[in-house]
Amino acid sequence: MDDISSREYWDEVDSLAREALTEEHSGANLGDWLWESIDSHQWVIYTYMSQCIIRHSQNENYSAENFGPETVSTKDGIKWEAVAFGCLYGDVMDRIHEIRDDFEAELEAADEVAS
Repeated sequence: MDDISSREYWDEVDSLAREALTEEHSGANLGDWLWESIDSHQWVIYTYMSQCIIRHSQNENYSAENFGPETVSTKDGIKWEAVAFGCLYGDVMDRIHEIRDDFEAELEAADEVAS
């Protein structure tokens, strides 16, 4: 498997944030949609890719801080997928907060044009 570049990671974060807001605009529950999407994301479920996420994330402690330290480690070691889930989830939530107002205005404008 290839490494994930920083640019690829942040492009994916932005893409997930925009897709989540689009889904929310269409009536989906943002939290549920985001949880399911990230939980099944190929970068999260494969250990090597999980470690790549952690290198690029600004939220490397998200899982431990928000879900408890027991969620990221066992007696056998670190649960890389759980750490990566929190990293990606936290980064996407941060991006949603950054773009929400402007993106929702774009969606509203697109709805008006379509009507």
